[in-house]
Amino acid sequence: MAAWQKYKVHPLVTDRAPDEKSYLRWLQREVHPILREMRSVVNWIVDQLGKVGIDATDVPGNLEDKLKGSATVAVTKSGAVGARILTLATAGVYDGYDHTCCVPGLSSAGAIIGTLLAVRALSIPAGFTGSECKVEGTAPAAPVTITIKKRTAADVVTTVGTVTIAAGATVGVFTVAAQVDLAIGDSLVYWNQTPADVAMTGLTITTKGARA
Repeated sequence: MAAWQKYKVHPLVTDRAPDEKSYLRWLQREVHPILREMRSVVNWIVDQLGKVGIDATDVPGNLEDKLKGSATVAVTKSGAVGARILTLATAGVYDGYDHTCCVPGLSSAGAIIGTLLAVRALSIPAGFTGSECKVEGTAPAAPVTITIKKRTAADVVTTVGTVTIAAGATVGVFTVAAQVDLAIGDSLVYWNQTPADVAMTGLTITTKGARA
């Protein structure tokens, strides 16, 4: 068998190319145009991928740090296809660390209302911005002050602020002078006042932090 004949694996080829010259003419006439078209399609795909691809120069070196912080990170793309991809991420996309504690009924005097035990390093902004304190049940009969304390893994306790709820109110106000940083194993503890309010029920506190 001639070398060229080993490619005659289909009856269509055998019928149209009974000899080598016919086979070569068949390739040039029918197969080459298909290959050229396939090449143009591949080139177009590569061009489109290049337009939507993220080049190393497009991504800031401190992208992860920016996502954890307050900055907005925008990575824009060129080209008709990539123009739809305008923003990669904004502040706090994946860094949220929210924690909720709730006392459905009455809270005892001097009792722990809730604890946030850190399993990763995190920070809570000054003023506890974004955190919420609400009374879902009965409002307090008198003003209530909840003390916020930080307990380190080494068992060092410091008072970092308070949450106050006015008599008859259902929303608490945080007073925290500085940012609170928690390392792994540290705790943030909410302590009820002494004496406890005789009416307040359904106290709920959600602390909003971020990965440090």
